[in-house]
Amino acid sequence: MSFFKEVKTTIIDLIKNKRNNKPKMSTDSVVEDSPLSTEIITFSFCGINYLIEDDFLSLVSDELKVPKSKVSKGITRIISDMRKDIVCCIEYPYIDIYYRDTYYAFYSKKHNNYSRYCFRISFFSNDVNEQNFYDQDLSNKFYGYMVLRPTVRRVIGYTFFSPTLFNERSFVCCLCKKDVSIYGRKLSVTGFPFCGQDGEAISCAEISLIMMMDYFSYKYNKYRQLLPSQIVKILSKYSNERQLPSRGLPLDMISFVLKKIGFGIRTYTRMQEDADCEVYNNDEFKKLLYVYIESGFPIIACTNDHTFLIIGKENKISEGDIKLVTIDDNERPYKLIDYDESITSFIVPLYEKIYLDAEMLQIDKVIESLETSIPDLKIKTENTTYIYRCFLTTSRSYKDYITRSNTKKSRELFVCMAMPRFIWVCEMIDIKELENKDPKKIPVSNIMLFDATEGNASLNYFIMAKFPDRIIVRTVDNSQYHRKIYKQFMNNKDIFYTFDHNLKGEHTKWQD
Repeated sequence: MSFFKEVKTTIIDLIKNKRNNKPKMSTDSVVEDSPLSTEIITFSFCGINYLIEDDFLSLVSDELKVPKSKVSKGITRIISDMRKDIVCCIEYPYIDIYYRDTYYAFYSKKHNNYSRYCFRISFFSNDVNEQNFYDQDLSNKFYGYMVLRPTVRRVIGYTFFSPTLFNERSFVCCLCKKDVSIYGRKLSVTGFPFCGQDGEAISCAEISLIMMMDYFSYKYNKYRQLLPSQIVKILSKYSNERQLPSRGLPLDMISFVLKKIGFGIRTYTRMQEDADCEVYNNDEFKKLLYVYIESGFPIIACTNDHTFLIIGKENKISEGDIKLVTIDDNERPYKLIDYDESITSFIVPLYEKIYLDAEMLQIDKVIESLETSIPDLKIKTENTTYIYRCFLTTSRSYKDYITRSNTKKSRELFVCMAMPRFIWVCEMIDIKELENKDPKKIPVSNIMLFDATEGNASLNYFIMAKFPDRIIVRTVDNSQYHRKIYKQFMNNKDIFYTFDHNLKGEHTKWQD
């Protein structure tokens, strides 16, 4: 066969050739067959249902030397809730950075021979095919990719999908943008990284750390990807035992890795017997979890025997339980789950200069202090029940939100107010406004802004507030720093609506 013809050979052609010469075998047996070429990259387009057909499963099983049942189970779990109007591009061989790192640190040192190569399956709109691939705009037609790696227990490797690939999208979550090269074309997709554990070198705890740092590396220039071998190197200074093969990581080791990377992490633990750390009762624990989810942080959640990421929530504002968006290697990406009290702890990767933690915010005491200092001020309306929606954000993002809203009288006061890089925001919402309303269209009764770089001494973190009839700004008394002086701007009746910049969703067209 000439080189040109070999390049044009597709995965489907190879399957047909193998099928014609293949002996009968049991469904889970692995047949020694002539391997696929690794000298050229083979691409093949097919419908999404082809991924779970016997021919393709057999080819992957033979090439990766893993049981066909494991391949079928892994792929089915990922694609079962996907839209059906999807075309896939199968690519082999593919070099995945995370598997290759694990291969050299662990699998290459074994007696048995493990492949270095993976399959990559990319997902496109169903009007994309091999004939028109180079001739059309693919900016809104590429939905991400999935890697199949040669690990016997679980084959699903690094995966990066847009939420628009799935039927269920009634949520908002953390998203980042990733550039990839598919079939020679440079493409972009917005989503959240996902990966399955391999059952030997990487457990659910390592996967949660790796995927969190993968997200931060694409989101911010300050951070870099975290490879499995780097986790082992960091923990070698912490533990007296070997890290490979992995036996999982306890909470303190996960926190140690994040701290070494440069985060000012906070760990929250539900009240339990024999706890040797600060604990919170069930209501406090759930409230703090929701606050950090609203703040747009990917959170590492821990149960007694599992670790996974929480990256968002159901797209609604409520005083009751809200479903959580998870990146869990036991499920598909973006799986919605009910709030579960099996979560015993969670870890928040805070920016290192955020000193005012969520539990330090004392909203009612701030209200009492303001009403005491300003005699004619009455913040809460009688016979009205409020919910407090608190979250962290950057002052840059919040000022951008102000400039885009219809708040002409308030705009200049907020934009010109000197603020730290990170601020806490508390939106007080009349509970009656939550009924059957789009979260973007819920009016906010009162808004208070706090300095996230300040401590909680004497409530000095208060910056400014917007109430129904006025804006209040705290000014500094240079002679007595802790003295509270407030300046008022009266007759300001601008209406503010709930802030929606932290988490992405339908309102941002699933873009970061």
